[in-house]
Amino acid sequence: MNRIRLILLTFGSIALLPFAIDGRGFGGRGSFGGGFSGGRSFGGFNNFGGDRGYGGGFGGDRSFSGGFGGDRGYGGGFGGDRSLGGSFDNFGRTGVGMGGVGRPGVGVGGVGRPGIGMGGVGRPGVGVGNEGLGRYGAYGSYGARGYHVQAWNHGYLADRGAVIRGNFYHWNCFTAGWWGRYPGAWVAPGWAAATAWSTATWSSLAAWCSIPEQPVYYDYGNTVTYQDNQVYVNGDDAGSAADYNQQAITLATQGAQATPTTSDQWKPLGVFALVQGTEENSDNLFQLAINKEGIIRGNYYNGLMDQTTPVNGSTDKKTQRVAWTIGKNMDRVFEVGLENLTKEQTPVLVHMGKDHTEQWILVRIKQEN
Repeated sequence: MNRIRLILLTFGSIALLPFAIDGRGFGGRGSFGGGFSGGRSFGGFNNFGGDRGYGGGFGGDRSFSGGFGGDRGYGGGFGGDRSLGGSFDNFGRTGVGMGGVGRPGVGVGGVGRPGIGMGGVGRPGVGVGNEGLGRYGAYGSYGARGYHVQAWNHGYLADRGAVIRGNFYHWNCFTAGWWGRYPGAWVAPGWAAATAWSTATWSSLAAWCSIPEQPVYYDYGNTVTYQDNQVYVNGDDAGSAADYNQQAITLATQGAQATPTTSDQWKPLGVFALVQGTEENSDNLFQLAINKEGIIRGNYYNGLMDQTTPVNGSTDKKTQRVAWTIGKNMDRVFEVGLENLTKEQTPVLVHMGKDHTEQWILVRIKQEN
């Protein structure tokens, strides 16, 4: 509180000066924050951002959205030097704070597409906000363009899954009352309310989709690698990274354009929490199902915003790759192997166009008894 009073008193004193600092308002030159940030403002309002502050409310030098952030504060609400995350925190990765670069946060900032809060350099939305899931909710913004895929061992994934499941609290989702609250949500004809939470085994999926081959587990960073803008699957060249990403986009597009009939039967794949980075809980859920042709349907639920959007995608039965989007927007395509969706937790690729890919985690959530 003393720091806040000092900042407010400082800017109160500055306001009495009869001249503008550096000729560009209070923010100095090159500021990307709006309001009092000075010239070249791209972002929000009432930001006392410093030189090249990218949207930070009261942000310091090169602040990329930090409320009261210090030098190069990358999003911390009231954060200090190089603050990367949540509210009132230097390196907090989560929190309903003020922005964040690559990590979740609701509030000021982000350098990307719409989310919640103020500031930012991206597209307009509710305020201007974070990258990550962009228009689908408040999620962290991603960093530099490129292909960020790394090897994760099963022990690491199991540990991450246990933490997410232990902190999960959206048990009211995909129940009889839930379906009634969201009339636009996708639902399979004839399903009982709890069917969406059911899991699938590989043997049942192979028989359901008529896939005779052995299962292919997509172990990103191990069996699927990005090297020098080429992708290798089990050591075989699968083409350029841009081509590989485009294949996922095309696969998801085919699913979005498919028109299953009301008589189609659907097999539940389960409910998964979507996890980015070192998050310890998740407000982002996928409920997925597949028909015998390999078409993917389901719902994405943003618990923070209490919003539901249908999911569309499809499966390449030959390669066993699965790709889907939230709604029909192709700026976020999620890719995983079909067998991966039988696991308790799995890495998942998030393609943000052809030239950017990140690796996140899907954690299976089983309904409480």
